[in-house]
Amino acid sequence: MSAVLLTLGRLPKALDPARSFAKLGWRVIVADPFANHLTRASRSCARAVQVPSPADDPKGWLDAIETLAREEQVRVILPVSEETLYAAYLRERLPDVTIFTMPPAALHEAHDKWRFAEQAKALGLSVPMTERADEDQAKVIAAQADFVWKERRSCGGGGTRLLAAGSEYPANASAIVQTRIKGEELSSCSLCHNGKVQGTAIYRASVMSGTVAVGFKRVEDARVSGFVEAYAQATGWTGCLSFDFMRDEAGEIFALECNPRLTSGVHFFDVGSLAPAILDGDARLTLRAEIELQQFWACLQEAQGALPNIFAFAGRVRAMTKRHDVTFASNDPMPLISMPWTARDLLRRASHMRVSLAVAASADIGWSPRAALELEAA
Repeated sequence: MSAVLLTLGRLPKALDPARSFAKLGWRVIVADPFANHLTRASRSCARAVQVPSPADDPKGWLDAIETLAREEQVRVILPVSEETLYAAYLRERLPDVTIFTMPPAALHEAHDKWRFAEQAKALGLSVPMTERADEDQAKVIAAQADFVWKERRSCGGGGTRLLAAGSEYPANASAIVQTRIKGEELSSCSLCHNGKVQGTAIYRASVMSGTVAVGFKRVEDARVSGFVEAYAQATGWTGCLSFDFMRDEAGEIFALECNPRLTSGVHFFDVGSLAPAILDGDARLTLRAEIELQQFWACLQEAQGALPNIFAFAGRVRAMTKRHDVTFASNDPMPLISMPWTARDLLRRASHMRVSLAVAASADIGWSPRAALELEAA
């Protein structure tokens, strides 16, 4: 039996590829720094293994993943979220295993919000005016119009500030200042092989929990699709490729940042088409019939925020009945049913850190300066 290794299991977006590979008859192994997590409850998960945190112990994480991959005779390693930046370093350790992501240099260029903006401009692709926050040109951007300040390597919207023209901001080299585009925010999620896009899901948020969407609606936009295809072709992209866009009142689109990994858009793909697309560059992804999806428990929590206004609460609950839950499958119901229990480690961390679940979920897997030093030294 062939084996695939997912390098994170705590997030709903891990479930779809896990179920897809299991449907093909593959053995699905899931690694996560959490002992308890969502995908562990799925019948598609053959084995769940707790590993070190890549942000706190990058070498220990790489050693653990390499050992697990050799032990299970893994053929494919599929990164799921921010740990993608660490998984790329497995290429030299496991040359006979398919690591479904780009090499480290390409990932770091796309993930760094300033470097991505520079890269996109060089390719003739539309991005807002973006400068490093310590540059004089950033002051010009901030003086002319409303702007966004954010860390170059932030994730989950953590630390992002929306500021009025003329506002002061931290002039850090590790942050950017970006012209704020007013309009509708869209996101995309694609799978690619050697610069060829196998499928793209474009969506917008319908329910927000802090800075992260927990309810989604699929939309169409030819300009977004065109941007994705142009970027993928120019970079020869292989792996998961996602973007956040802003569509202004004139219908023009601007790429705010690149997420070189899976995002919640993966839920809009038909589960059965995911594993074949990862394994075969000529396979195409198909979209599922539902155009409105949600993370049930997170949306329920947001609905409760309307109380004690019972009418507003009832309206939000009615809206929930029209959206399909991203974790539910009739032949695999336990991830949805057990989520309040399997997410206990994540909930405990969020409470302890006094941050949102999105920030807590990436606290131990996001790229860190310490990781950079350790991996460069190795």
